Amino acid sequence: QIVCDDFGAPVVSLAQSADRDALAVSCLDGTIRLAGSGGKSMKTYENGHITENYAVGCAVTSDDACVVTGSEDGRVVVYDLASAKVLHELCLSREEKCPLKPTCAVACHPY
Repeated sequence: QIVCDDFGAPVVSLAQSADRDALAVSCLDGTIRLAGSGGKSMKTYENGHITENYAVGCAVTSDDACVVTGSEDGRVVVYDLASAKVLHELCLSREEKCPLKPTCAVACHPY
């Protein structure tokens, strides 16, 4: 069976949860939506990262506790999967401020 969902903006990245029950869907409107079984949208992660012009990746940690994403302003943002709140914001630069260069790809270690 094919399930189709309209996220309202172009989809740029997908990440499956470890329990295979949910799919994190990163869109160009600055959101990541967690779609559950059957395609229903369960949570929306926003206001922590920027995705408007670049395909910015997302990932789900192996314990299904967090959603991790890059951002167009150079940060990596970690959301709590259950509450959708920002847990951490990381700048991977040696400069005092994050460079305005996008972090386009993220990956989580499987352990």
